[in-house]
Amino acid sequence: LGMTVNSAKLDWITDYVTDNPDEPIVIFTTFRQFALVLQTQLRQFDPAMVLGGQESDFARFTGGVTNILIGTIAAMGESLNLQRGRTAIFSDQNWSSILMTQAVDRIHRMDITEPKHIINLLATSTVDHTINRALKAKWNDAELVYNFIKEARNGRNTH
Repeated sequence: LGMTVNSAKLDWITDYVTDNPDEPIVIFTTFRQFALVLQTQLRQFDPAMVLGGQESDFARFTGGVTNILIGTIAAMGESLNLQRGRTAIFSDQNWSSILMTQAVDRIHRMDITEPKHIINLLATSTVDHTINRALKAKWNDAELVYNFIKEARNGRNTH
C-alpha cells in the first residue's frame, strides 16, 4: 500500500502473530483498508485474505498451508468454515450483534470440542467503547447514533 500506519492494534496483532507462529489465527476487521494494511504488515506469514467479493486463496488457510487468515467481518461472517482457526482476533467490532455472532460462529462450530480464543481489541477513549456497549445492549440504529453523538459531545469518543 506504500504507507506507514501507526496503530496500537496493528502492533498488538503483529506481536501476537509473531509470538504464536504455529497457531491458526483468523483476524477480523470491519474495514477493508485495515485488512489490506494487515496483509502488508504480516506478509512474512503469507496470510490468506477474504474480502467482500474476493477470496484470495482461502483454501490455503483451510488446507493448513498458512496459519493466518485476514478479512472483513461481513465477508467472513457467513457461509465460510473457519473452524481450523483456534484464535479469532477482532481488531474492531461491527455494531451489529448479528454479524458479530455469525463471525464467531464460523470459528466455534457446534461439533467442535477444542477451546477457541476470541479476542476483541478495544482502544480506550474511542468509538470502540460505544460499539461494545451497543453490542451488549443490542441497540438499534437510532440508539447507536444517539448514544454516539451524546458520548462525542461529552468528550468520550475522541480519535
